[in-house]
Amino acid sequence: MLDWTQMQNWLVLVWLWVHEYKVLSTIGLITVVLLIKHAIIKWAKKRSKKLKTDHRNSINTFENIVNAILAFVVIAFWANEMQNLALSIAAFMVAIVLAMREFIQCVIGFFYYVSVRPFRVGDWVKVDNVAGEVVEIDWVKTVLLEIDPEHYDYTGQHIYVPNNKLISQTVKNLNFFKRYSLHQFTITTEPTVNVYEFVEDFATFAREQCAHFREVALRYKSFIEHSLDAEFIDVDPHITVDTNRYAKTVVTVSLFCPTNERGELEDMLGKEFMRMWFAQLKAQTGAESLLVNPSISAPIHSTP
Repeated sequence: MLDWTQMQNWLVLVWLWVHEYKVLSTIGLITVVLLIKHAIIKWAKKRSKKLKTDHRNSINTFENIVNAILAFVVIAFWANEMQNLALSIAAFMVAIVLAMREFIQCVIGFFYYVSVRPFRVGDWVKVDNVAGEVVEIDWVKTVLLEIDPEHYDYTGQHIYVPNNKLISQTVKNLNFFKRYSLHQFTITTEPTVNVYEFVEDFATFAREQCAHFREVALRYKSFIEHSLDAEFIDVDPHITVDTNRYAKTVVTVSLFCPTNERGELEDMLGKEFMRMWFAQLKAQTGAESLLVNPSISAPIHSTP
Protein backbone atom coordinates (compact mmCIF):
# COMPACT_ATOMS: atom_id res chain seq x y z
CA MET A 1 0.00 0.00 0.00
CA LEU A 2 1.34 3.42 -0.99
CA ASP A 3 1.99 5.88 1.82
CA TRP A 4 1.56 9.65 1.52
CA THR A 5 5.22 10.28 0.62
CA GLN A 6 5.13 7.79 -2.24
CA MET A 7 1.91 9.31 -3.46
CA GLN A 8 3.47 12.79 -3.46
CA ASN A 9 6.51 11.52 -5.36
CA TRP A 10 4.29 9.87 -7.93
CA LEU A 11 2.25 13.05 -8.42
CA VAL A 12 5.43 15.09 -8.83
CA LEU A 13 6.70 12.69 -11.49
CA VAL A 14 3.37 12.91 -13.35
CA TRP A 15 3.43 16.72 -13.14
CA LEU A 16 7.00 16.86 -14.46
CA TRP A 17 6.12 14.51 -17.31
CA VAL A 18 3.08 16.60 -18.21
CA HIS A 19 5.19 19.78 -18.33
CA GLU A 20 7.90 18.00 -20.27
CA TYR A 21 5.47 16.83 -22.94
CA LYS A 22 2.92 19.65 -23.03
CA VAL A 23 1.71 18.98 -26.54
CA LEU A 24 1.01 15.30 -25.91
CA SER A 25 -0.56 16.10 -22.55
CA THR A 26 -2.86 18.72 -24.09
CA ILE A 27 -3.92 16.39 -26.91
CA GLY A 28 -4.57 13.59 -24.41
CA LEU A 29 -6.60 15.85 -22.11
CA ILE A 30 -8.74 17.18 -24.96
CA THR A 31 -9.31 13.68 -26.35
CA VAL A 32 -10.33 12.19 -22.99
CA VAL A 33 -12.66 15.08 -22.11
CA LEU A 34 -14.34 15.05 -25.53
CA LEU A 35 -14.84 11.27 -25.42
CA ILE A 36 -16.37 11.46 -21.94
CA LYS A 37 -18.57 14.39 -23.00
CA HIS A 38 -19.71 12.52 -26.11
CA ALA A 39 -20.56 9.42 -24.05
CA ILE A 40 -22.57 11.43 -21.50
CA ILE A 41 -24.48 13.30 -24.21
CA LYS A 42 -25.24 10.07 -26.05
CA TRP A 43 -26.52 8.50 -22.82
CA ALA A 44 -28.63 11.59 -22.04
CA LYS A 45 -30.21 11.57 -25.53
CA LYS A 46 -31.09 7.88 -25.24
CA ARG A 47 -32.60 8.44 -21.80
CA SER A 48 -34.54 11.49 -23.05
CA LYS A 49 -35.91 9.47 -25.98
CA LYS A 50 -36.83 6.58 -23.70
CA LEU A 51 -38.65 8.82 -21.19
CA LYS A 52 -40.14 10.92 -24.03
CA THR A 53 -38.91 14.17 -22.48
CA ASP A 54 -37.11 17.10 -24.08
CA HIS A 55 -33.66 17.59 -22.51
CA ARG A 56 -32.06 19.34 -25.48
CA ASN A 57 -31.62 22.59 -23.57
CA SER A 58 -29.91 20.83 -20.62
CA ILE A 59 -27.68 18.84 -22.99
CA ASN A 60 -26.70 21.98 -24.88
CA THR A 61 -25.93 23.83 -21.62
CA PHE A 62 -23.82 20.91 -20.36
CA GLU A 63 -21.89 20.82 -23.64
CA ASN A 64 -21.13 24.54 -23.51
CA ILE A 65 -20.01 24.37 -19.86
CA VAL A 66 -17.64 21.48 -20.58
CA ASN A 67 -16.21 23.32 -23.59
CA ALA A 68 -15.70 26.48 -21.50
CA ILE A 69 -13.93 24.58 -18.69
CA LEU A 70 -11.75 22.73 -21.18
CA ALA A 71 -10.79 25.98 -22.95
CA PHE A 72 -9.96 27.64 -19.62
CA VAL A 73 -7.76 24.72 -18.51
CA VAL A 74 -5.89 24.62 -21.83
CA ILE A 75 -5.32 28.40 -21.80
CA ALA A 76 -4.12 28.30 -18.19
CA PHE A 77 -1.80 25.38 -19.01
CA TRP A 78 -0.21 27.28 -21.88
CA ALA A 79 -0.35 30.70 -20.18
CA ASN A 80 3.42 31.31 -20.14
CA GLU A 81 3.90 30.33 -23.77
CA MET A 82 0.91 32.42 -24.84
CA GLN A 83 2.21 35.42 -22.91
CA ASN A 84 5.61 35.19 -24.59
CA LEU A 85 3.91 34.75 -27.95
CA ALA A 86 1.68 37.77 -27.36
CA LEU A 87 4.70 39.94 -26.50
CA SER A 88 6.56 38.78 -29.58
CA ILE A 89 3.69 39.64 -31.94
CA ALA A 90 2.48 42.80 -30.22
CA ALA A 91 3.06 44.77 -33.41
CA PHE A 92 0.66 42.49 -35.29
CA MET A 93 -2.13 42.43 -32.70
CA VAL A 94 -4.22 45.03 -34.53
CA ALA A 95 -4.05 43.02 -37.74
CA ILE A 96 -4.95 39.83 -35.88
CA VAL A 97 -7.97 41.50 -34.23
CA LEU A 98 -9.18 42.82 -37.58
CA ALA A 99 -8.73 39.43 -39.22
CA MET A 100 -10.66 37.69 -36.43
CA ARG A 101 -13.26 40.42 -36.02
CA GLU A 102 -16.21 38.27 -37.15
CA PHE A 103 -15.15 35.38 -34.95
CA ILE A 104 -14.75 37.67 -31.93
CA GLN A 105 -18.19 39.15 -32.58
CA CYS A 106 -19.66 35.63 -32.65
CA VAL A 107 -18.09 34.85 -29.25
CA ILE A 108 -19.41 38.14 -27.85
CA GLY A 109 -22.83 37.23 -29.26
CA PHE A 110 -22.69 33.94 -27.35
CA PHE A 111 -21.93 35.76 -24.07
CA TYR A 112 -24.82 38.11 -24.87
CA TYR A 113 -27.09 35.07 -25.26
CA VAL A 114 -25.86 33.58 -21.96
CA SER A 115 -26.46 36.85 -20.06
CA VAL A 116 -29.83 37.81 -21.60
CA ARG A 117 -31.32 34.39 -22.49
CA PRO A 118 -33.72 35.67 -25.20
CA PHE A 119 -34.49 32.04 -26.09
CA ARG A 120 -33.46 28.47 -25.29
CA VAL A 121 -33.03 25.24 -27.19
CA GLY A 122 -36.45 24.10 -28.41
CA ASP A 123 -37.89 27.62 -28.80
CA TRP A 124 -39.14 29.03 -32.09
CA VAL A 125 -37.28 32.21 -33.03
CA LYS A 126 -36.89 34.57 -35.97
CA VAL A 127 -33.40 35.96 -36.61
CA ASP A 128 -32.45 38.01 -39.66
CA ASN A 129 -35.78 37.20 -41.41
CA VAL A 130 -35.21 33.47 -40.84
CA ALA A 131 -37.65 31.54 -38.62
CA GLY A 132 -36.84 28.19 -37.07
CA GLU A 133 -36.65 25.99 -34.00
CA VAL A 134 -33.40 26.29 -32.03
CA VAL A 135 -31.73 22.88 -31.99
CA GLU A 136 -28.23 23.88 -30.85
CA ILE A 137 -26.20 26.92 -29.84
CA ASP A 138 -22.46 27.08 -29.21
CA TRP A 139 -19.80 29.79 -28.99
CA VAL A 140 -19.85 30.58 -32.71
CA LYS A 141 -23.22 29.65 -34.20
CA THR A 142 -26.89 28.96 -33.56
CA VAL A 143 -28.46 26.06 -35.45
CA LEU A 144 -32.12 26.41 -36.49
CA LEU A 145 -34.51 23.87 -37.99
CA GLU A 146 -36.26 26.12 -40.51
CA ILE A 147 -40.00 26.78 -40.18
CA ASP A 148 -42.30 28.14 -42.86
CA PRO A 149 -43.51 31.43 -41.23
CA GLU A 150 -46.84 31.35 -43.08
CA HIS A 151 -47.94 27.80 -42.23
CA TYR A 152 -45.63 27.07 -39.25
CA ASP A 153 -44.50 23.77 -40.74
CA TYR A 154 -40.94 22.41 -40.71
CA THR A 155 -39.14 22.66 -44.05
CA GLY A 156 -36.47 20.10 -43.08
CA GLN A 157 -33.60 22.53 -43.70
CA HIS A 158 -30.98 23.36 -41.08
CA ILE A 159 -29.85 26.99 -40.94
CA TYR A 160 -26.57 28.01 -39.30
CA VAL A 161 -26.80 31.57 -37.94
CA PRO A 162 -23.57 33.27 -36.75
CA ASN A 163 -23.92 34.47 -33.17
CA ASN A 164 -23.01 38.03 -34.15
CA LYS A 165 -26.53 38.21 -35.64
CA LEU A 166 -27.88 37.99 -32.08
CA ILE A 167 -26.39 41.44 -31.47
CA SER A 168 -26.77 43.15 -34.82
CA GLN A 169 -30.25 41.83 -35.77
CA THR A 170 -33.63 41.83 -34.06
CA VAL A 171 -34.41 38.48 -32.42
CA LYS A 172 -38.09 37.53 -32.19
CA ASN A 173 -39.18 34.72 -29.90
CA LEU A 174 -42.08 32.93 -31.60
CA ASN A 175 -42.35 30.19 -29.02
CA PHE A 176 -46.01 30.81 -28.16
CA PHE A 177 -46.83 30.05 -31.83
CA LYS A 178 -45.48 26.54 -31.32
CA ARG A 179 -48.76 25.15 -29.98
CA TYR A 180 -51.34 27.91 -30.48
CA SER A 181 -51.32 30.79 -32.95
CA LEU A 182 -53.38 33.81 -33.92
CA HIS A 183 -54.69 32.98 -37.37
CA GLN A 184 -56.60 35.28 -39.69
CA PHE A 185 -57.99 34.79 -43.19
CA THR A 186 -60.43 36.63 -45.45
CA ILE A 187 -63.26 35.64 -47.79
CA THR A 188 -64.10 38.14 -50.54
CA THR A 189 -67.49 38.06 -52.29
CA GLU A 190 -69.60 40.10 -54.66
CA PRO A 191 -72.01 42.47 -52.88
CA THR A 192 -74.89 40.50 -54.40
CA VAL A 193 -75.70 38.77 -51.11
CA ASN A 194 -76.46 40.44 -47.79
CA VAL A 195 -73.86 38.69 -45.64
CA TYR A 196 -75.36 40.10 -42.44
CA GLU A 197 -78.35 37.78 -42.94
CA PHE A 198 -76.29 34.71 -42.03
CA VAL A 199 -73.13 36.04 -40.37
CA GLU A 200 -74.44 35.16 -36.88
CA ASP A 201 -75.14 31.58 -37.98
CA PHE A 202 -71.66 31.43 -39.44
CA ALA A 203 -70.17 32.72 -36.17
CA THR A 204 -72.09 30.04 -34.26
CA PHE A 205 -70.73 27.37 -36.59
CA ALA A 206 -67.20 28.70 -36.09
CA ARG A 207 -67.57 28.56 -32.30
CA GLU A 208 -68.82 24.98 -32.53
CA GLN A 209 -65.78 23.95 -34.57
CA CYS A 210 -63.45 25.57 -32.00
CA ALA A 211 -65.26 24.23 -28.92
CA HIS A 212 -63.13 21.08 -28.55
CA PHE A 213 -59.95 23.06 -27.76
CA ARG A 214 -61.47 26.09 -26.03
CA GLU A 215 -60.53 25.05 -22.47
CA VAL A 216 -56.92 24.41 -23.44
CA ALA A 217 -56.86 27.67 -25.40
CA LEU A 218 -58.03 29.56 -22.31
CA ARG A 219 -55.19 28.12 -20.23
CA TYR A 220 -52.67 28.83 -22.95
CA LYS A 221 -54.05 32.39 -23.35
CA SER A 222 -53.61 32.98 -19.59
CA PHE A 223 -50.05 31.66 -19.70
CA ILE A 224 -49.08 33.85 -22.68
CA GLU A 225 -50.70 37.02 -21.36
CA HIS A 226 -49.20 36.48 -17.90
CA SER A 227 -45.74 36.03 -19.44
CA LEU A 228 -46.07 39.14 -21.64
CA ASP A 229 -48.05 41.17 -19.05
CA ALA A 230 -50.60 42.16 -21.69
CA GLU A 231 -54.10 41.08 -22.68
CA PHE A 232 -54.53 40.78 -26.44
CA ILE A 233 -55.96 37.31 -27.18
CA ASP A 234 -59.62 36.39 -27.73
CA VAL A 235 -60.14 32.63 -27.68
CA ASP A 236 -63.55 32.83 -29.40
CA PRO A 237 -63.68 33.24 -33.20
CA HIS A 238 -64.07 36.86 -34.23
CA ILE A 239 -65.77 37.71 -37.54
CA THR A 240 -65.95 41.14 -39.14
CA VAL A 241 -67.64 42.29 -42.37
CA ASP A 242 -66.21 45.14 -44.41
CA THR A 243 -65.81 46.32 -48.00
CA ASN A 244 -62.66 46.89 -50.02
CA ARG A 245 -61.84 49.62 -52.53
CA TYR A 246 -63.48 47.59 -55.31
CA ALA A 247 -66.83 47.60 -53.44
CA LYS A 248 -66.51 43.87 -52.71
CA THR A 249 -67.69 42.36 -49.44
CA VAL A 250 -64.77 41.18 -47.28
CA VAL A 251 -65.37 38.81 -44.37
CA THR A 252 -62.40 38.49 -41.99
CA VAL A 253 -62.20 35.49 -39.65
CA SER A 254 -59.79 35.67 -36.68
CA LEU A 255 -59.00 32.53 -34.68
CA PHE A 256 -56.84 31.55 -31.72
CA CYS A 257 -56.34 27.88 -32.47
CA PRO A 258 -53.82 25.01 -32.36
CA THR A 259 -51.09 25.67 -34.88
CA ASN A 260 -51.43 22.24 -36.46
CA GLU A 261 -55.19 22.76 -37.04
CA ARG A 262 -54.98 26.15 -38.76
CA GLY A 263 -55.29 24.84 -42.31
CA GLU A 264 -58.06 22.37 -41.48
CA LEU A 265 -60.15 25.01 -39.69
CA GLU A 266 -59.66 27.52 -42.50
CA ASP A 267 -60.84 25.02 -45.13
CA MET A 268 -63.81 23.91 -43.03
CA LEU A 269 -64.98 27.46 -42.27
CA GLY A 270 -64.42 28.54 -45.86
CA LYS A 271 -66.58 25.70 -47.18
CA GLU A 272 -69.36 26.43 -44.69
CA PHE A 273 -69.33 30.14 -45.51
CA MET A 274 -69.63 29.41 -49.23
CA ARG A 275 -72.50 27.00 -48.58
CA MET A 276 -74.31 29.68 -46.59
CA TRP A 277 -73.50 32.31 -49.22
CA PHE A 278 -75.02 30.26 -52.06
CA ALA A 279 -78.03 29.35 -49.90
CA GLN A 280 -78.64 33.04 -49.20
CA LEU A 281 -78.15 33.85 -52.88
CA LYS A 282 -80.83 31.35 -53.84
CA ALA A 283 -83.14 32.72 -51.18
CA GLN A 284 -82.72 36.26 -52.54
CA THR A 285 -82.75 35.71 -56.28
CA GLY A 286 -84.25 32.25 -56.73
CA ALA A 287 -82.65 29.20 -58.24
CA GLU A 288 -83.63 30.21 -61.77
CA SER A 289 -81.85 33.58 -61.70
CA LEU A 290 -78.72 31.90 -60.34
CA LEU A 291 -78.62 29.58 -63.36
CA VAL A 292 -79.29 32.17 -66.06
CA ASN A 293 -77.29 35.12 -64.74
CA PRO A 294 -73.56 34.47 -65.40
CA SER A 295 -72.54 37.83 -63.90
CA ILE A 296 -73.05 36.50 -60.38
CA SER A 297 -69.69 35.23 -59.16
CA ALA A 298 -68.75 32.95 -56.29
CA PRO A 299 -66.70 34.01 -53.23
CA ILE A 300 -62.94 34.23 -53.44
CA HIS A 301 -61.22 32.60 -50.45
CA SER A 302 -57.81 34.01 -49.59
CA THR A 303 -55.32 34.15 -46.75
CA PRO A 304 -53.29 37.37 -46.32
